[in-house]
Amino acid sequence: MHLDDLEGRIDAYLRTQPIQIREQHDRDGVTRHIQWIATTSNEPPAELGLIVGDWAQNVRAALDYTVYELVRRETGDDDPRWTQFPIIVDEARYAGQEQTRLPGAPAWSLPVFRGLQPFSDGADAAYHPLAVLADVSNRDKHRLLHTAATEIAGSQARVSGTSMLAIRRLAQNPGIVEGERVLLDAMIDTDGDNFQIELNLRLAVALEGIEAPINALAAVITDEVAAIVEWFTPALD
Repeated sequence: MHLDDLEGRIDAYLRTQPIQIREQHDRDGVTRHIQWIATTSNEPPAELGLIVGDWAQNVRAALDYTVYELVRRETGDDDPRWTQFPIIVDEARYAGQEQTRLPGAPAWSLPVFRGLQPFSDGADAAYHPLAVLADVSNRDKHRLLHTAATEIAGSQARVSGTSMLAIRRLAQNPGIVEGERVLLDAMIDTDGDNFQIELNLRLAVALEGIEAPINALAAVITDEVAAIVEWFTPALD
């Protein structure tokens, strides 16, 4: 339900054409310096962040409930509230977190929980779906606003035309637009005005500090959590 609502609200926002792009053009002889500068004219609505926060809490709760039920069935304790699904980026911290969050968990489950940890991804641990979920979930619990920012993703510039002599620089810079952002910085030599630069832009909405489209990111994390919960389900029957 949250994902459908999020998708619809993002589509409605993007239809307002929230990004404006202006061209800055300087010339020195045959050399032209061209920049495309993006500015946000219409910030994403605050309710997008609230929807994401609610989604994160629900998805995180599904993981915690799985641990809760495993421990309850293993120990016979009717309410093992001390339990929590560990999500650890730094492997050195895991042993302590396992003792704190998984006491009473069946022995067979411990290597499974360890294998699911973000630190298994090494240098990319912070970008693991569960690590991102923990980050977003913790922000919401501590009442930090989820500020949705506008992102320009998947850009690919092309230069063509009979006046083209040389391309000295063709730098692209997609990402979060906060205030303004130089999307394209080109230095080209021409002997006339018969040239054009094309840049395919795809707009998305991203959370502050996480440069990935919200809806796609949420879908990946939801699928990851659903697969984990499904794997443990036979042990809960």
